[in-house]
Amino acid sequence: MNKGFNSAVNKAGVKPSCFVAGTLVMAVAGMVAIEKIKSGDKVISTDPETFETAEKRVLETYIREDSKLIHLVINGEEIITTETPPFYVKNQGFIKAGELIVGDELLDVNGNVLLVENFDVELTDEPTTVYNFQVEDFHTYHVGKCRLLVHNANCNQEKPVLPKYDGKTTEGVMVTPDGKQISFKSGNSSTPSYPQYKAQSASHVEGKAALYMRENGINEATVFHNNPNGTCGFCDRQVPALLPKGAKLTVVPPSNSVANNVRAIPVPKTYIGNSTVPKIK
Repeated sequence: MNKGFNSAVNKAGVKPSCFVAGTLVMAVAGMVAIEKIKSGDKVISTDPETFETAEKRVLETYIREDSKLIHLVINGEEIITTETPPFYVKNQGFIKAGELIVGDELLDVNGNVLLVENFDVELTDEPTTVYNFQVEDFHTYHVGKCRLLVHNANCNQEKPVLPKYDGKTTEGVMVTPDGKQISFKSGNSSTPSYPQYKAQSASHVEGKAALYMRENGINEATVFHNNPNGTCGFCDRQVPALLPKGAKLTVVPPSNSVANNVRAIPVPKTYIGNSTVPKIK
């Protein structure tokens, strides 16, 4: 067992997403059983917004146990998983395995629609060992012979405690790889502020985090925020321009984020910096 991972999950109160041994994963080297995937391997990953498919590196692998399993039959193939792995459903987004229904339209690596043909729940007498891993950038991979698009949600990050969104001010916490936490609030009067930037994104949590990273030489970080409306389209366009070139900022929305479908769950979004502008003077 990966003790560090499990202790973080227990403190956060979040059950991670996992698949049983033997579940095939679409890796660059071919179809590989999930229990044989290791850090540094490259898998085929798909951006759920643009549907760009690329080779992405496995950052970490996880092992745990669970006594509740979901049996799905898709295109004649059985996939066995815990109840939390998010599967991509056409026109709806990522939906947890335990909330899928017969007839849901899943997507394969080529964007083809595959139907959920059967759904069963199994409660085992003894815990079953299950597996998952974290993928860089897109945070997705493809499972089964039919190569279904799934998300590596709830891997290993413990979410900071944030106040409930008051409808006006977004609050967020940026966590750096060394564990440092920096708090931000939306609004021009919040600290830190960047009056040099007149763009709206400079007053948003995501923009402030990006600018903080640029000013402090931080190349990778994760921001957790409390706004259920998620990241705005303006930030989607501007945050990469605010980040230093090559830097990565992952934004994690709250669990109650608005989605197109009530079953859909919010998933992290990673921005890659493309700015070559020097630090603000």
